[in-house]
Amino acid sequence: MPVFRELAKKIDKNKILVVHPVYKNKINEIYGDVSDFKIVFDTHEALLKSDFAYICSGTATLEAAIIGTPFVLMYKAREIEYLIAKMFVKLNYVGLANIIFEKENLGEFHKEYLQKFDINELLKDYKTSNLEEFQKKSKKLRELLKYGSSKRVVELLTE
Repeated sequence: MPVFRELAKKIDKNKILVVHPVYKNKINEIYGDVSDFKIVFDTHEALLKSDFAYICSGTATLEAAIIGTPFVLMYKAREIEYLIAKMFVKLNYVGLANIIFEKENLGEFHKEYLQKFDINELLKDYKTSNLEEFQKKSKKLRELLKYGSSKRVVELLTE
């Protein structure tokens, strides 16, 4: 949240924080000061209304990729968890759209930032995002997944 709060101060648009409904009564306890954000509980609706997103959830990245909302993935784990995962998980990406695109030799779908975040780089990603290019990638992803999404994702990930 400290990174998201800092970004919010530098972006002159509405800021939305999507929270899973199960945490509805614990928002301040979990996230701290969220006064700069409008709180919503529906990821799908929020992504449809957004022109860009900073996302820290794997399933939300796939949803944004399919919807066509430009985004970057940001994730920070405890250092020991991150090191253990790196020892066992041999993937170049953690975002599902990136994993699928890599498996299909289509390059990178979206940027990923793991563990370390540079505010200026994150702002640059927002300011230089190309909606048309992102939506072309989104269309390609939907084509790849059209034959039963969950089955197709499993096929792509296990090939």
